[in-house]
Amino acid sequence: MASNQRTSVLFLANSEHGQTNIILAITHELLVRGDVDVHIGSFPALERRIDKLLADNASAYDGSFRSRIHFHPIRGPSNTDVFIRTGKRGAFHPPGYHGAVLGFQSLCEDIWGWTEEEYVDIYNCCVEIIKTVQPSVIAADFFFLQGRDAAYNTGYTAILINTTSLTHIVLGLQSQSAALWKYPLPGTGFPYPLPWHLVPLNALAVVKTAKMYHGSGRRREIREWRIRHKIHGRFPFADAWRPDRFHLSPALKELDWPMDVPDNIFPCGPILLPTASVHKQDPELASWLQRAPTILVNLGTLYAPDPKVAENIASGLKLFIDAWKGEKIQILWKLPKHPHDEDDVYSRSIEPLRQETETDRVRIHPWFSVEPMAMLQTGQIVCSVHHGGANSWYEAIQNGVPHVVLPAWQDCYENAARAEWLGIGVYGNKTRAPNINDRELSKALLKVMSDRSYKEKALDLAKLCQKKEGRVAAAEKIVELARNPDLMAMHIPDMKIGDSQCQLSEIRNRSGMTLQSVQLPPPEVKPTAKYISLTVTPLLSIPVVTDP
Repeated sequence: MASNQRTSVLFLANSEHGQTNIILAITHELLVRGDVDVHIGSFPALERRIDKLLADNASAYDGSFRSRIHFHPIRGPSNTDVFIRTGKRGAFHPPGYHGAVLGFQSLCEDIWGWTEEEYVDIYNCCVEIIKTVQPSVIAADFFFLQGRDAAYNTGYTAILINTTSLTHIVLGLQSQSAALWKYPLPGTGFPYPLPWHLVPLNALAVVKTAKMYHGSGRRREIREWRIRHKIHGRFPFADAWRPDRFHLSPALKELDWPMDVPDNIFPCGPILLPTASVHKQDPELASWLQRAPTILVNLGTLYAPDPKVAENIASGLKLFIDAWKGEKIQILWKLPKHPHDEDDVYSRSIEPLRQETETDRVRIHPWFSVEPMAMLQTGQIVCSVHHGGANSWYEAIQNGVPHVVLPAWQDCYENAARAEWLGIGVYGNKTRAPNINDRELSKALLKVMSDRSYKEKALDLAKLCQKKEGRVAAAEKIVELARNPDLMAMHIPDMKIGDSQCQLSEIRNRSGMTLQSVQLPPPEVKPTAKYISLTVTPLLSIPVVTDP
């Protein structure tokens, strides 16, 4: 960057809501500041949402804001496009040991489903954008492999933007091999603290998924493409935590399992989009919401349930309405269809709610024109029924709304268990996940709606999150790093190999490659009835890979 150039930030990201809501929220705050140019490199689907952000919030910016934001479309298929090609309705898998393994396999084989030509073209497009923009700093979506590759190969140390919990970054860093016996592996849906009878399955799941990652045919394919096209650096998904990068997270330590968190991870708190009021976006909906307390059912952008599952949801909502003895409740339900579905795919599924839809007590839409965050801010949403995705999770927490979580994959199971641990919600399909049982859903709703403690604990967490807006904290950190590039060059302490406290653990694969890791000295712990010595040695992740 030239010395006289304005501070500029380039975001490189996938275009799905889960990844880009955080980036759009930070973009808003950077535009409010008025002293930073913002560039966003993503797939074309995101441009419409950027336009909406600017239209909804134009009054918050100065007169020159249009000249300070630039969208750079990325060629090739997005994650959504790639996944739709599989023909699957979603990346669904059951919880537990086998389910977590299946979920991880889906991540590797379905979400990373590009061809070689597509992967390389997306990478090259990102490189072109970086060379054109020459930003002060790059902030990359952790899950956008090609964007992270492009940043590294053009000489940038990217800030990594994580969208999920702190657990996903620091789980493998916990001492005493706690990832095996103390903390539930994301995707299992196991509770915290981890019961002893589930420790063997949890440990097996950790080992199996690690082995699956290293043995993934898809990962090897992508690695070969990267070598063939001279794309340097570690495989972007190889490390959940990087000691030489800053990580920005929408989490807070108080919202997660008790864990040690390194200093280069910055928990901002929920990083949420600013939204125009419901009244401004849709006056008619605003009027409807004011009629009665409302349950919001929103199972995520990519969740298009099987018609039978949709029928079970409808039956569960009907059972709740019939059993509820309190004040009148109404329901707003987003029910999107899969791109391959016919228009009337859910006509029979929603039959149990026909009477309620005819009287306008229940509304069912394939899409919301109003952001769910705006609905939650009205104070009229008394329960958020969602899939456990990061956006839905943090939006409800920020607004003090109790949860009924109906997870169907990966981190969603973790958030369902976390809602129960925090006392702010109920895991609503625990016995049937990833499917949904109507009676179990009804009971979950009745439990949350009847017990005031869920609302009280949700409000307590909301007060904590509202001390400082997460998007403000994230924007301040990015600008600080952009203007102080020396801060990005984080020092990694050297290990004195001759030190008696420093021993190397060495593993060699069949190709002759060697991984050497620094083995920490064992902790001084006296054996007790509650202490179990595991045979997995904790390792500090400072790998040295040597080719034969």
